[in-house]
Amino acid sequence: MTAIAVGGGVGGSLAWRLHGRDDTPVGGVGAVVGLLIAAVPFGVAAITAENGVPVGPDTLGVRVVVAALAAGVAVWVVLLWPSAIGRLRRLGSTGE
Repeated sequence: MTAIAVGGGVGGSLAWRLHGRDDTPVGGVGAVVGLLIAAVPFGVAAITAENGVPVGPDTLGVRVVVAALAAGVAVWVVLLWPSAIGRLRRLGSTGE
């Protein structure tokens, strides 16, 4: 479980430093969709940490790396979701 915390922290820190803050409102539907998307890598991290890796070598090192990377991706999605929504809205408003 420590790998999940560390991976999430590193992923969040990288997303924040590389992209910065975005206050774009996502709305109710956007929030639910974002949570569903983020649930996939969070689920992968939790399942890997508890049950191991379903394919490939199931060693402690592989479990730690996969869980940390998945948690990092999940936090990255959470932090960058408002920017994605903003870009989708801008694309929709220009008719492209």
